[in-house]
Amino acid sequence: MNLKGLTIHFLGDSITEGVGTSSPEQTYHQRLREKYQWKNAYNYGLSGTRIAPQREPSNCLAWDLYFALRAESMGRKADAVVVFGGTNDYGHGDAPFGAIDDERSDTFCGALHGLIKKLKADFPNSEIIFMTPLHRVDETKITRPGGRELKAYAEAMRVICEQHDIPVIDLFKINPMDPYDASLMPDGVHPNDAGHKILAQVIGEALEKILLREAPNAVSIRREEDFSLNAFLKKAKQFDPMDTRPYEEPLRYWEKNAKSVTPKSFGLRLVVISDTHGDIAFDDGFENFIKQIKPFDFLIILGDVTVYELDKIVKLVPKNKMIALRGNHDRMEQYEKYGIQNLNGRSCLYKNVRFAGIEGSFRYKNEDFPSFAHEESLRLASQMPQDADVLLTHDRMFTGETHDLAHGGLAGIAYYIYHNRVVWHIHGHVHKSYQKILSNGTIEKSVYGYELVEI
Repeated sequence: MNLKGLTIHFLGDSITEGVGTSSPEQTYHQRLREKYQWKNAYNYGLSGTRIAPQREPSNCLAWDLYFALRAESMGRKADAVVVFGGTNDYGHGDAPFGAIDDERSDTFCGALHGLIKKLKADFPNSEIIFMTPLHRVDETKITRPGGRELKAYAEAMRVICEQHDIPVIDLFKINPMDPYDASLMPDGVHPNDAGHKILAQVIGEALEKILLREAPNAVSIRREEDFSLNAFLKKAKQFDPMDTRPYEEPLRYWEKNAKSVTPKSFGLRLVVISDTHGDIAFDDGFENFIKQIKPFDFLIILGDVTVYELDKIVKLVPKNKMIALRGNHDRMEQYEKYGIQNLNGRSCLYKNVRFAGIEGSFRYKNEDFPSFAHEESLRLASQMPQDADVLLTHDRMFTGETHDLAHGGLAGIAYYIYHNRVVWHIHGHVHKSYQKILSNGTIEKSVYGYELVEI
């Protein structure tokens, strides 16, 4: 299938209709029509509408023209049908969320099953594609009994579409714009002209992969042998170092083939410091914190800690009880002058637990600071000691979920986690503290500031 000359239907809500833009030409689909020279990009977006039927009439009756009902009015000749909805089902619909295997038409999940079946029947020769909702302000609020957070609607769409073998452009996961950024989404829900420009870029890249996957000259994204590390690194030399997209498919392959991890406790108490940026030098509470949590096994510095803070830390903790990694704001020889072990690219053994480390972040600007291009991080990850129980890093692992280069993570970290049975991954950099379990069983712990981490 050649993208030029296509006819594509866009079925959606107010974002597809163009609410928030200055003119119809500014909408994401019309930008795509112009870029790819499509024959037609039909706008079947209607503000306020939902995937699930409304149980009680809305104040605005047009909102109750749910997607399957309006699909009846779409012309039957189309190369593809793109469905973009779900945010209004979360925001002001009264249909219950339902269950993933629900076939009832009066729940969101059931209506989604029904819409997919209808589109496949009405457009047997067309590519059906769904897009998950964008992030929006206050998306964690439960708006009514039987409702869920917005992320549940996005997840249901991913799972149900997979059951029907329908490709999904996961805008919720990609997260192309911050809903609190008024320069892109002034009301926190609807992108403006600049927001639609970003949408068009992200959606266009995804449509290329979906619609060209059968083309004889297209690059296959399914040949697993292409994503073995040695083969992939040969190709990676040709990539633009600032382009993260070529690493997304290998990431999914490595995750799919990851070594499973059984969570376990090592009985260690670790003081972990990250991204304090000078605060400890003026924080009397840090000294009290160290005294109160003793005894602990050792102290770990994950980077972006100033020399003024190090002056204070080395007075409180023996150097032989410290290991460290540099952050993207640290000086290049920062720890050596203090005699603190830098774990970058190395490993150490403590009480039969092996620790390994990767410093720095993605090289998001052309300056000399602890950083890597994705290719460089992969080479380091493949050459450093393997089979660490605990991986310590400044940056997080690359997930492909954000276009923020500075905080998007490193591919080498992801590869190391999925290639080895890493029980714990402890990192900083993102200025958030959280803990979660990855798909392979690795426990990921993010630290911001200083805290006691028991593993």
